[in-house]
Amino acid sequence: MFSNLKRIKLSYLILLIAPSFTFFWHFTNTQLPLSDAVDYLNSAHSIYSFLLSGQYFDFFISFFNERGWRPIIFQLFIVPFLIVSFGDMNLAVILTHVFFNSLSVLFIFKLFSKFLNLYTSAICALILSLSLNVMFGGEPLPLFSEIAFVPFFIATIYYLINSDLFKNKRKTNLFILFFTLCLLTRPVEAILYLLLPLIIIIYKRHTNYLNMYEIIKGFFFPIFFLWVLFTSRLIPKISDSILKIDPPNSLDIFINFFILISLTFLILSATLYVFKKRQSQIKQSNNYFVKSMFITSLITWLWYTPRFGSLYGWVYDTSIGNQLSYMKQNIPSFLELVSLTIRTNGVMVFLLCIFLYICNFVFKLLSSQEVPNIKKNQTNIYANLNMIVLTSSLLPMLIYFTTFQTSFRKISTIVTIILILLFITILKNTKNIKFNNIILTFFLVIQSFTLYNYIDSSQDNEFWQDTKKEYYVEKILGTEFPKPVNKKVNQYNELVEFIKNSYEKNSGNKIILALSDSPFPIERYHMKFMCKVYMIHCDFLPFKSFKKNNLDLLNENYQILIVSSKKSSLDISNGIANSIKNNLNDSLKTSSPIELYSIYLHYLHSSNNLAMYNLNVEKCEIFYKDFSACLISKKIEN
Repeated sequence: MFSNLKRIKLSYLILLIAPSFTFFWHFTNTQLPLSDAVDYLNSAHSIYSFLLSGQYFDFFISFFNERGWRPIIFQLFIVPFLIVSFGDMNLAVILTHVFFNSLSVLFIFKLFSKFLNLYTSAICALILSLSLNVMFGGEPLPLFSEIAFVPFFIATIYYLINSDLFKNKRKTNLFILFFTLCLLTRPVEAILYLLLPLIIIIYKRHTNYLNMYEIIKGFFFPIFFLWVLFTSRLIPKISDSILKIDPPNSLDIFINFFILISLTFLILSATLYVFKKRQSQIKQSNNYFVKSMFITSLITWLWYTPRFGSLYGWVYDTSIGNQLSYMKQNIPSFLELVSLTIRTNGVMVFLLCIFLYICNFVFKLLSSQEVPNIKKNQTNIYANLNMIVLTSSLLPMLIYFTTFQTSFRKISTIVTIILILLFITILKNTKNIKFNNIILTFFLVIQSFTLYNYIDSSQDNEFWQDTKKEYYVEKILGTEFPKPVNKKVNQYNELVEFIKNSYEKNSGNKIILALSDSPFPIERYHMKFMCKVYMIHCDFLPFKSFKKNNLDLLNENYQILIVSSKKSSLDISNGIANSIKNNLNDSLKTSSPIELYSIYLHYLHSSNNLAMYNLNVEKCEIFYKDFSACLISKKIEN
């Protein structure tokens, strides 16, 4: 017993390596998040600001109301860390990542320990946790919501594979918790990854204590609440939040979904009615399945009801709408995607699986002794895991390889559970435990050493995307594993200082950020957030589509900020102007309206044609290395 306790303590001690590396990476990093992460950080900061200003009622209300473009729950997880760090955003980001990475490695370990010994489980969990998939949720940028989805998803699977799920109250409650968190964190991924496995695993494995009436009744609740959600945007009249997204296409798709959900709702209702008529013939069982489906559906409905328009717009735009249209260029072929997926994840972990499989296969052939079956009572659980991995992978992989949704983070979590299954399959029934542990430990040492050296670079680094990774780093960590930014000068702080004096001088006139889609040197969403932190009123260009010669919406209450891109000067020059004009023509079909107007204003300035639109340059300045910024305003006519 004492020896077993020591092994447990050692295993958990080993697991601390994962959050330690996470802390080390973020402690080295000096750059606040960009892109989607800024939206989450912005919402969390707004909630925290209410607490800071003593508006306690608004603080609690904002937990429900304060959401960005993506009306999910992720920003709420950042708030406690903003509080304990006293508003230090860099520290809050560190603590958020450390918390979720710790949760990930814990549940990966628990999943492994269902089938393997404690030490092997700990090493395998570490190998997978020191990856892009877990440390960053598959995205080579910090603070994306996928870092929370990974542990929630793994935890949901951990409880779903149990043969006594829905009979055991504690396990059911934990399943409800993590399944609900999946839906509130990444709703589309949660449905794609978990709907099919949930249906099949319940039908195949739990019918020994669940009758068909209970199964149908359980699945009735999510359909019912989904139907109520769609109906609320159609009756008494079609909601503006749906109409304005992408008329008429978005509305047509919405109506078709509503019809499909309504038909499903009617079929389930009729089926339940028939079963109700035969209630005396139905054998009542003692389980919590119906309760779990009801609670999960109710909480999800309550959370999304106020912002369902935003949810639908987000899903539509990133699936088939405007946002996706900019991603339709240079889509890789199937074989290229396979290669890209392996290289992004890191080829060495796949080679490790192949090597262990060959070694254990040869060992079995040469050994005359019977191979022990470790944890023989887990046969059903292993079958459940196989079924879940297969069914949860089906839809995401199909979408990834057949549509424009080719971002690696769309399948990074799936890659993780596939690797979990591979490791378990190779290692669960073997007598060669010591050999396996030696190989796994050796790989972990090399992986840890590589990761440490990659993070602990003495060179100044200004990009998370390191395009010049050494060969062995790419093979072990993957091609997209981010490198901490450790530059001494922050271009956002420099740019804020540039516009701050002018903003105060002009009595707080709005600053219009005419910035490109490129994240460097300035990412516009990050810049807008920095404006908010420094109490400067900033916004984006108020144009929904690009039209040359159309600057009518710009008025004398605006100051327009433009920044040179690709180190092109903001000087007035025919050569520069022609180059920018060519860039504008090349970008018409691939860039957003905001970027197109950014390029156009840059062209007007370089060609000295701003006066045509009654615009003039207030000041220009080099704010970061060779990059320039200009403030443009509209002349007030007498």
